[in-house]
Amino acid sequence: MLFHTLKLSGLLSFGPDGIALPMKPLNVLIGPNGSGKSNLLEAISLLRAAPRGISEPISRTGGIREWTWKGAAASDSITMEVIVSFLPGPTSRAPSAILANPEIRSVDLPPRGRLRHHLTLVGRDGRTIVADEQVEPFETSSETHDAVAYYRPPRDKQVAAALDAAVQRIAKSGNAHGDAWPAFVHGRQGALEFASGYQADESLLSFFASPNFPALWHLKEQYRRIRLYRDWSFGPDAGSRLPCSAHARSDFLEEGAGNLPLVLSQLHGTQRKSFLTALTRLFDGIVDVQCPVTGGTVSLFLEEDGGRSIPASR
Repeated sequence: MLFHTLKLSGLLSFGPDGIALPMKPLNVLIGPNGSGKSNLLEAISLLRAAPRGISEPISRTGGIREWTWKGAAASDSITMEVIVSFLPGPTSRAPSAILANPEIRSVDLPPRGRLRHHLTLVGRDGRTIVADEQVEPFETSSETHDAVAYYRPPRDKQVAAALDAAVQRIAKSGNAHGDAWPAFVHGRQGALEFASGYQADESLLSFFASPNFPALWHLKEQYRRIRLYRDWSFGPDAGSRLPCSAHARSDFLEEGAGNLPLVLSQLHGTQRKSFLTALTRLFDGIVDVQCPVTGGTVSLFLEEDGGRSIPASR
């Protein structure tokens, strides 16, 4: 996943005027203590939590009062907006929806390009509430029709009333499952507006991200892949120095680096050569790494020039 732009306002050290940060495949943050580097990572942690519960990082660290801007013209809301790459998968299909208006046209798939995800979080009775959420194409190709956009809450009261009525009809019919989503195709082609069926303190990505809604599904899968490596430990008990289970995940490095031996064991060919070349820049006495499996665990050994092997635990 590639973030193209990240906009923040009212969050931690980012005041009401906010920032709009253009981003590239590699971004390096340099600045003194208190300049906002860690706060930018905290914002990314909120996006990472959106598929399972966006309020979880906030609740764990003091509540939304500790996350909102406290300077002049302070407000009780946090606004985030991210532009991300979008490439629909071959199994994506148009969403099923409750058609509360018979004149509404069909819904098209989102085009390849970029998605805009906008979130507004507010505090209410000590809880973090998603007051506004929008997922829509940031740009559309001239070769495509209007693309799917998702909104909560509905844009106007009339739409909300129609949605509530549709949801009540589903509940009474006993068909409130499967493809009978509490969604409403409203106004222009391809706009889905959610009135209910979700928790107020959770993102749409928690409840409605499925192949039926390809843009939401894409965001959910991409946010779940975010990794934040912020806590580096290198002492004798550091996870990166200890053997790990041979049954742990090997496709990415865990945030505590506890599966490092298993991840390194998966490096082959040019990847392994590149890794060893980089390792020798740190310690030119190392010529190889070994990751033997013993009794269901994988250990890490560094091989020095001359044939001596040193366990990572040492």
